[in-house]
Amino acid sequence: MAETALYIDSTESKNNYLGRFEEVVREQGAALLEFDDIDEMLRCLRQPDLNGSTPCLTLIGTDLGNPIQTARKIRSVIPEMHFVFLETTDNLLLKQELQSPVSGVGNHWEILKVTSDYFSSMLSRSLGAAIKRKKFKTTIVGLQNKILVSEKPKVSELQRYSVSLRFLSNLFEYAHDAIIATTCEGTIVKWNNAAQSLFGLSVDTAVGRSIFKIAGGNWSQELKGLVNLLLKGDSEHMEKEVEFSRPEEQTVYVNLMLSVIRGNENEAIGLSATIRDITEQKIAQKVLDDMRRNLERMSYEDGLTGVANRRMFDVTLEKEWRRMRRNRLPLSLILIDIDYFKAYNDLYGHQKGDKCLKLVAQALMGCVSRSSDLVARYGGEEFAILLPDIELDEAKEIAARCCLEVRELNLLHEASKAERHITISAGLTCVVPNEERYKDFVSMADRLLYQAKKMGRNRVCSE
Repeated sequence: MAETALYIDSTESKNNYLGRFEEVVREQGAALLEFDDIDEMLRCLRQPDLNGSTPCLTLIGTDLGNPIQTARKIRSVIPEMHFVFLETTDNLLLKQELQSPVSGVGNHWEILKVTSDYFSSMLSRSLGAAIKRKKFKTTIVGLQNKILVSEKPKVSELQRYSVSLRFLSNLFEYAHDAIIATTCEGTIVKWNNAAQSLFGLSVDTAVGRSIFKIAGGNWSQELKGLVNLLLKGDSEHMEKEVEFSRPEEQTVYVNLMLSVIRGNENEAIGLSATIRDITEQKIAQKVLDDMRRNLERMSYEDGLTGVANRRMFDVTLEKEWRRMRRNRLPLSLILIDIDYFKAYNDLYGHQKGDKCLKLVAQALMGCVSRSSDLVARYGGEEFAILLPDIELDEAKEIAARCCLEVRELNLLHEASKAERHITISAGLTCVVPNEERYKDFVSMADRLLYQAKKMGRNRVCSE
């Protein structure tokens, strides 16, 4: 009988992710049932023969308004459900809410980023563990029921029980994650092979020592704080990403999952720690983040001059137009053209022309001071300066300063009909945005720039 997993999300998100999830679930020999309505899901869960099997794992999607409430409702029908909360970014608030003792979600949950390169393997591992946990619990419950009614278990069932115990022992010893069991005071009593590899300590060396001394440094204090919170009863389960240094001073990033071990009277008798080495994922994620930032910077930056490019200008203008219109504030725009730049290129060559563009861009950048001001290469030898919340008179001063700074570069231009050095012409407009299109705003500045050129260049024309 095939095991079953559930997936609930908005229709749009399901269209993006469903095929990917189904592939992972099929690899585990399970079936995936998908829903976009919690009431419909609950009705199906209450049916006695849902796909012939009680689901063991639920994927809760990125677009659900209240994922924790959704999980609570599902858990009211299937208390042992394992939940996987799907996110596209790090959601610290969701993690804190899930760790709260009043979350009502239970201890079997995790948060996975669907954008991670490791998502499929992590989901596969989670589903596999949920299936094994369900099968083991089914075996134990069956034996308990037979004992309660004084029915002697068959030999084959006792063998299954023995195999299950052996399976758990092997699972502990050969798990990829480091698994450690301690007393409430932190003395190590169990230490698996992965823990030996992670910390570089054999079982004989580790057992009997304090986990806090092995952790060492800042991590030791952090670990003590988490243990104290657990033993106070604030939560049964805590999860945290931490970093520590190995004896050879190599930094390791791990995902630490702590749980309370309770005795027959529900008293705390120890702690279990599952530690997953995520160093490679962290390094890979950092490389990807750096690449993403570089690509983003490249997509919004002019490669030659280093100022914003036309794309960045268009995006910023649209954003600032809406902001200024909403707040009824002025928006000023200066369009700038280097005078007779084609003649400069023809006379001095393109290398000198590129250098001229860089120097002019730097001079213009020096004329603005606020983080909200934007200097962009608008195209060719044209530049644009966007000045949010700047009145016309102040914008005129900035435009005049731009002309002065460029003249003071003293870049010889013997082919210019304006002066013997590089100069600029500028068109300046200022409006309080209304329902008019912002493209008309740019056209107005462009007309004023044309007027400045027509009047002899090396000047600013404004309304």
